Amino acid sequence: ACQVDSDGDGHDNGADNCPAVANGDQADSDGDLIGDACDICPLGADPGQEDSDGDGIGDACDTCASTPDPQQTDSDGDLVGNACDICISIPNPEQADSDGDGLGNACDNCPLVSNEDQTDQDGDGAGDACDNCLLVPNPSQQDSDKDAIGDDCDNCRLQFNPGEEDEDGDGVGNACDNDADND
Repeated sequence: ACQVDSDGDGHDNGADNCPAVANGDQADSDGDLIGDACDICPLGADPGQEDSDGDGIGDACDTCASTPDPQQTDSDGDLVGNACDICISIPNPEQADSDGDGLGNACDNCPLVSNEDQTDQDGDGAGDACDNCLLVPNPSQQDSDKDAIGDDCDNCRLQFNPGEEDEDGDGVGNACDNDADND
């Protein structure tokens, strides 16, 4: 019988786990019966050698199987490649984006209110779209009286006064000012 060894590695094609690429040791690290020398995912069992995005990295070990990313860069180490990671600087493996603005909850300064520009005028870490004290830094966003005005800028912290009325201009809201009209 005439046996063919197309790659010249000493193993005939019928028994060679990588008949088109020489691999004399027949190494198959992931046990998928595809030799490491020609396996597009040598460390992840991938017998079908699927590569959905065509980047040369098998789906079983591709950090971004839906978007070509041959470098497989994953800056935050969350196993989601930068090419499709919605939060590349902070781990966010579940890729949650509650407000649908394209930024992951882990790095969104307003995870429940859409704000693609991430503007934060007072620099307190709460985006303007959800900041209850827009021009005064208040990272805790505490609002003791539940009037949607943060304690750090509320003129009457413990009395509900969403309009912030201050008839006498003394900085104390009418709702808690004993002499609201200065008479």
